[in-house]
Amino acid sequence: VRIPRQIFLKHYFEKIGLHLRELREQFKEVPKQYGKSENDLKTLQGVGQYKWTGENV
Repeated sequence: VRIPRQIFLKHYFEKIGLHLRELREQFKEVPKQYGKSENDLKTLQGVGQYKWTGENV
């Protein structure tokens, strides 16, 4: 079954557009995840420093 070129291209670009929208949504989440990771690391470092300074003994 041959699909006319215009119909094929229309569907092709719709799929590409959908894929790009999904990628944009994923990239929006990256800074949030990075920020959370940074905060978690700072918290762990703070706990480690507090723990090892002897203040809690």
